[in-house]
Amino acid sequence: MCVKTSPKVGAFLAVANVFLLLGLLGPYLYHPATQAGRDWRDATRGLAFGLYIGINLIAVWKGRRSHGCDAGSGQAGSRQQ
Repeated sequence: MCVKTSPKVGAFLAVANVFLLLGLLGPYLYHPATQAGRDWRDATRGLAFGLYIGINLIAVWKGRRSHGCDAGSGQAGSRQQ
């Protein structure tokens, strides 16, 4: 299994984790008084979770492309003859 990560991928993961924290802590940090405010809070919370998932997927994709693993490293999908 290849577990090498570049600093760029690490930066993507750090940004993604910030969005996760914002999504999780949003209801505790902002208490709107109206229903419209609650709707906006829920919308931004959903956006934060979506960005978290999307950035994580981009980081995994970039991590798999940036560091080529050896053919004999046991990476999934590689054939050994």
